[in-house]
Amino acid sequence: MAEFQAGRLDDALRHAGKAGKDATAKAVIGDIQERRGDFGAAAAAYRQAVALAPGQEPYRVALAYELIRHQEFRAAAEFLQQAKTAFPRSATLQTLLGIAQYSDGYTDDAVTSLAAAIATDPKNEAAYRCLAQIVLRSSATPPPEVTAHLCRWNVTVCSAMKLRIARERDDVAMRREAIAGLQRAPPDDPVARCELARAWEWADRLQDARTEMEACVRSDPSPQNHYRMGRIYKRLGLDDLSHAEMDRRQELLRDSSEDAVTALGALKTIR
Repeated sequence: MAEFQAGRLDDALRHAGKAGKDATAKAVIGDIQERRGDFGAAAAAYRQAVALAPGQEPYRVALAYELIRHQEFRAAAEFLQQAKTAFPRSATLQTLLGIAQYSDGYTDDAVTSLAAAIATDPKNEAAYRCLAQIVLRSSATPPPEVTAHLCRWNVTVCSAMKLRIARERDDVAMRREAIAGLQRAPPDDPVARCELARAWEWADRLQDARTEMEACVRSDPSPQNHYRMGRIYKRLGLDDLSHAEMDRRQELLRDSSEDAVTALGALKTIR
């Protein structure tokens, strides 16, 4: 460990290898191989740690994190489904499962897993953040229990949920309340800026939508937000600016899908 922390990776790997069939040593080898950039060797080491100590949750978390980080989403989801059976009360494993499922294209399953993680541990900040990121990407209204979870967690996110419900119900009073809630948020709150842009775009107040969306992209330059910015520019007749935003979106998606980019961003909330 001392050699690993000092950056002497070859020495650290050699000494960890001398420990034999020891789960802690295998996990350390996984950390070393990850630092060296050898994903295959890192994942294999974490799997060995899990096999040697199946009752230790941290080794399963380390392997799942490694698989998701390197976009092995299907393998991560399958592994985490098995891990969930062994650790049914682990909010962390449920959260990772939700991230893996979302990245693999199973949004409804992901929302269910993340809601289960919150029900298991209502103080699990990572699960709330991941769930909010997934739900806010869509303009649709989430299930009532998801809205209830998020409204208990964050007032700005709650206003964003009310905005969707108001649109679905054509409820003018609720829409006004939701917008007022977003406007009360701090100026540097990216959720408020992005969701106000959505509200003004829905209301055809495109100049207001532009102002809020430009602030949104500065705070959160995600592929989806560049796309939304480009769409607003297009509606305003600003074709050059629109094309530039779409180009930025494609550049961000060069090596990953949009869902993967969102998932990897959510993964940062775990550690």
